[in-house]
Amino acid sequence: MKISVSKLIANRSNALKSTGPRSEVGKRRSAVNSKKHGLNSLLMSADSEVGEEFSLLVSDAIRLGYSEQDARAVVATLQLGRAVIDAKHHAYQDKPESEKVEALTRPEWIRSVRDTQIPESQMRESDIRWVGNVMFKQGQQDHDPVSQLVVKIEEHRKLMRYEQRAVNQIRKAARIKK
Repeated sequence: MKISVSKLIANRSNALKSTGPRSEVGKRRSAVNSKKHGLNSLLMSADSEVGEEFSLLVSDAIRLGYSEQDARAVVATLQLGRAVIDAKHHAYQDKPESEKVEALTRPEWIRSVRDTQIPESQMRESDIRWVGNVMFKQGQQDHDPVSQLVVKIEEHRKLMRYEQRAVNQIRKAARIKK
C-alpha cells in the first residue's frame, strides 16, 4: 500500500518532534528506566534449572519446525515477555515492612536527622531540614493506602510500555521462517 506524499511529510515532521530525550541528564535518566524493574538483566542465569528450562523450550520449538537459531530467538523473546509480566505483578506487591519509613512527624524527623548526623559532615541546617522533610513525606506515603495505590498504578503504567515492546518482539520472533 502506497502512502501519499502529504502523509509521508506529516509522518516525518511528527517523527522529528518525538526523538526522545536530548539533554545529557534526560538521556541518563532514560537509560536507567529498565534497570529499575530488572528488565535489563540477562535472561540466561547461571542457575541450572533456568538453563534446563531454556533448553527444553528450544527443543520444543525445534520440534515445531524452527531452526535452532530461530528457536533460541523465539524462546529468549518469550522469556523477556515473561519477565515483563512478572515485573508488572511485582509492581502491585506491597512494600515490605522492613523497607517502610517510620511515620514520624516532620519535627521528629528533623530532630532525628540532626541527632544522627556525623559531626565531620558539617551539614547545614537547610540540608538537615530538607532530609527531614523528605523522610517525613516518605513516611506518610508508606503508611497511606491511597498513596500506595497511586504508586502501584504509576509503576504499572510505566511497565505497560515494556509490555507492548515485548508483545511486538514476540510477534516478530514468531514470524521467523520455519
